[in-house]
Amino acid sequence: MTQDISRKMYSIANQVGDLNAAGKVKAFTGHQKGYAKLVIMNSGCKVWAQHTRADELTIDLLVTGSASRKWPAVRDLAVTTFVAFAKGNGQKLLEKPPWQHSASQADTREQYTFEITNESSEAISLLINNLKIALRNLSSASAK
Repeated sequence: MTQDISRKMYSIANQVGDLNAAGKVKAFTGHQKGYAKLVIMNSGCKVWAQHTRADELTIDLLVTGSASRKWPAVRDLAVTTFVAFAKGNGQKLLEKPPWQHSASQADTREQYTFEITNESSEAISLLINNLKIALRNLSSASAK
């Protein structure tokens, strides 16, 4: 199972162009086995794919406290769009309680997530393309 998830994670990172310089999946090994940035709304509001330490493959919207304060309208629209996208695609959405990043006690994050472990590689690829389309206008609007 882990190898299958690792292959899917590699495929995702390759699809979105977020492999490291050696052509491998990036990871903060204390937090997960791999990750890739899927959509960046701004510096503190991003959608990620993660291969978790529990061998799950997830798609997560993470919003820092700083980004919520600096760009509240972007945060609200990102959450609304992500939640609607997940539910509209039959995904079971989990909203995790705010948590502190290990890098800094001042760095709190909101997290909305759904699991894609059992999806086929083709279904995951399509889901990511559709998610990027759903969030495209939000990404370009916050870059201004």
